[in-house]
Amino acid sequence: MHCGSVLNIYFKNAREAQILYDRIRKIALLLDSIPLQGTNLPFGLESIIGFIVPTIGDIVGLILGLYQIYLISFFDVPLPLLLRMFMHVLIDCIIGIVPIVANIYNLNILETWLKQKYGNNIRIYEKSRN
Repeated sequence: MHCGSVLNIYFKNAREAQILYDRIRKIALLLDSIPLQGTNLPFGLESIIGFIVPTIGDIVGLILGLYQIYLISFFDVPLPLLLRMFMHVLIDCIIGIVPIVANIYNLNILETWLKQKYGNNIRIYEKSRN
């Protein structure tokens, strides 16, 4: 297992990489996992908008899910993992009635990959795991 620096052509220092990871995490949690008192269900902004205005929530989820994958690509994540993430977002959009937490799944894929590639050079927040 290689635990190299997080630095690549996109990051000047580890702090920039951490800021990007934190942004990706916030997007995933906002879209799929806002804690609602008294429930154990994965609700997020995407579900709430979709409930209020059907189809719009799916479109918002698709756009922000694709934006999340775009941000993840700055970590030099391998193409097969990016394609897997894309499939999660696409399935989430197509099956909009069923709340699929594609963004959280994608965050978990990124976190696993970051831990394997960079070890402790980037801080991963354990609470995002479902």
